[in-house]
Amino acid sequence: RWKHDRGVHEPKDVLLLASLNAEVRQVNRMCQGERMKAGVLGSEKLFVDGDFLHVGDRVRLGLGRDALRHGVKNGFTGEVVSVNSETRMLSVRLDKGDRLVTLSVEHFGAQHIRLGYARTVHGSQGKTVRACHVLMGGHMDALPLGYVQSSRSTDSTYLIVDQAHAGPQLKDIVRSLSRDRTKDLARDILDRTHELSRQRADRQDRQEHHHGHSLGM
Repeated sequence: RWKHDRGVHEPKDVLLLASLNAEVRQVNRMCQGERMKAGVLGSEKLFVDGDFLHVGDRVRLGLGRDALRHGVKNGFTGEVVSVNSETRMLSVRLDKGDRLVTLSVEHFGAQHIRLGYARTVHGSQGKTVRACHVLMGGHMDALPLGYVQSSRSTDSTYLIVDQAHAGPQLKDIVRSLSRDRTKDLARDILDRTHELSRQRADRQDRQEHHHGHSLGM
């Protein structure tokens, strides 16, 4: 379906979302493989954090050591336009502002340079594209997150789920998507508020005790 939505030739406009980082990495490699077979990636490549990055690949950048100097924010995406295997430098044309940045893998940090065809739903916040493909399953099936996932596209959205998570006649996935976790979220916030209040009270008691002890001296 990703290929049908022109993901091979227009990957910038087709967003792939998954729950887990391991799933994201696997999907990224599959997309890269399809683009390699189609001949749209260059032969020049650079090995970065377990993957080869080719000229033409989509990448996602994190907060590397000199991200601020390059004007790079966490989650910025772009296309690799050149690599240098000797100096371990790569140049990326950012989607944001169409700017070209040249990064040193060692200095920026290899862990902050990843293939960028797929990402987690948390890493996609604020990103809207023409088509969106969502790998459902696990803890990401709650209604609020399901809605966030499926509202990323302006044209089409596809929810992809295996039989284990779907259940008979899709009953399990429908039930999961219909379950509102708002009460769970409110309870978490309330518990955290109570904990912070308790910690503040403990600090105040210690300060008063210390003050009283000092007066006694």
